[in-house]
Amino acid sequence: MCLGNKNVVMNQEAAQKGPGVPILRALHPVSKILVRWWPLLLSIFGLAVALTLSAPTWLWWYHSELAGHFMGAGLEWSQNRQVDDLPQLRNELALRSGIAHLNTAIYWRPKSAFTYRMLGESYAAQHDWPHAVQAFEHARTLAPTNPLAEWEAGLVYEQMWYALVNAPTDELVGTFAQAHVEVPTGVSRETICGTLATNCPIGQTAVTQPYAGFREASNKAHFLLVAAQARVAYSLLIPPERPVLRFLLGRDPFSGVRSPVTTTYHIWLETAGGTPKEVYTRQLAASTIKGGWVGDTADLHSWAGHVVTLTLGITLEASAPLPQLGYGWGDIALTTQEAALFAASAPEAHTRAAWSSAGLTAASMMSVADNELEAAHPAIASEWYDRAKAGGVKQTGSIAFRSAIAAVASGQRFPSDLDPLLLSTHLLTEDVYIQARTLQWMIMEPSWHVNYGDPLAKFPGSDPEMGVLHWDGSAVTAVEVLAAGTYHITIRGQHLSPAPIQFRLEHNLRPVMSFAFVDGDKSWQEVGTDVYFEPGLHVIGIRFMNDGVINGVDRDLVLDWIRFERQ
Repeated sequence: MCLGNKNVVMNQEAAQKGPGVPILRALHPVSKILVRWWPLLLSIFGLAVALTLSAPTWLWWYHSELAGHFMGAGLEWSQNRQVDDLPQLRNELALRSGIAHLNTAIYWRPKSAFTYRMLGESYAAQHDWPHAVQAFEHARTLAPTNPLAEWEAGLVYEQMWYALVNAPTDELVGTFAQAHVEVPTGVSRETICGTLATNCPIGQTAVTQPYAGFREASNKAHFLLVAAQARVAYSLLIPPERPVLRFLLGRDPFSGVRSPVTTTYHIWLETAGGTPKEVYTRQLAASTIKGGWVGDTADLHSWAGHVVTLTLGITLEASAPLPQLGYGWGDIALTTQEAALFAASAPEAHTRAAWSSAGLTAASMMSVADNELEAAHPAIASEWYDRAKAGGVKQTGSIAFRSAIAAVASGQRFPSDLDPLLLSTHLLTEDVYIQARTLQWMIMEPSWHVNYGDPLAKFPGSDPEMGVLHWDGSAVTAVEVLAAGTYHITIRGQHLSPAPIQFRLEHNLRPVMSFAFVDGDKSWQEVGTDVYFEPGLHVIGIRFMNDGVINGVDRDLVLDWIRFERQ
């Protein structure tokens, strides 16, 4: 009886504790393990979570490192890397691998401005300017306070701008200005023109204004004015190699026409026996057109090789009063598809904006160019002279001479926009003598009124038939070589007191060999060396190296002639 009661009590206790008691007893060994190893398990779990969360960063780093390795093999920078340098292509296959890893790195870390800059440099080395500028612009968006991305983007825009300027084009502003003018049926010329000048409803002028959104980037354009409701039509052949129409849209800010309304630009195209088809239309808000030029293109490659009639027209909002002869088209031209692609990016505006942000002015760019020329870096100097020219520095006199020297010494042709008589040039045949007095100064001496490009004869010594270098610096001439070969260059000069008189021969501003006249006895001596020339233009210079006044006697370098003998 007691035993039975005991069992009943035990069963009641078990019932009160519930069915989980046997399970907990079974898990008791596991619970001991969990209690003992819980810190370690928690650490492992935390590490797994951390690795999962940081995986994108590690993968970005991994692919960035690989990209850097391939870019090192695929890119090449100039030996004396400058702030305006862009990389050159060394190994196409390696660079492609680098670009692939950069794109993967961007996938894992899409907000890395540094990675986008590396991508931009890679595309720039391939001369893929549109993709390069896209990458640099993305870097600018991600790091708006970093001036480097904007400057690099500006360098790419600059390349696009120069390519656009040098692209073959058929200019059409003057052509359309003489073209047939159409007015809508039932609308009289007086309705469109009112009391405007007799050249209404079309006119031609030159307009200088900034690009819309770029107040610091002004551009002068040949401008075709077309009155609202009038149309200008002209028939022409669309050349297969230049099938894209590029142009600027805008208004003449001096015409007196204000911009209170939306302006719509139209282009219609008509083939022989066909009906007019509108191939281009664009609306510009008053605020946009007031801001300046808007560049755009119309792709006509589908009609390449065919004669078509192009019709230009402008319409205003119905509420706009007439006449309105102030809106029009600037620098209309047929050009290549590549140039048109560049034009759509407004590269000139972006380039000038980058210059402005970097604090560059025309004067400061001239200063950089002169310093690089003096440092015998003609290629770099030539680039900066081009920038200064684009910035508004006129290429005349001394400046034009320095620009020409930089271009020729860097292996380029003589600039086509400069007077060929600016730089004395001699065609090298079997045996050529050049009188030293015709050498041109590469220095400026304001107190003596001597400037870059002046001949030595302008400031002669005691013998006006001789060429005399009165100051440290070089005097130069240009030679043109038709076939590659070696020439022996001989220099005839005079031993004068105070000796020694030290000078050197230079080729394209770089030292070739140094000489000295040491006797001081007024005798003459011929010295020389061999120089190898590639075909083209070259700059040959004589640099006086130790001008001075010794015991009251002025030391000068007196030369008679330079002789070139083909070996």
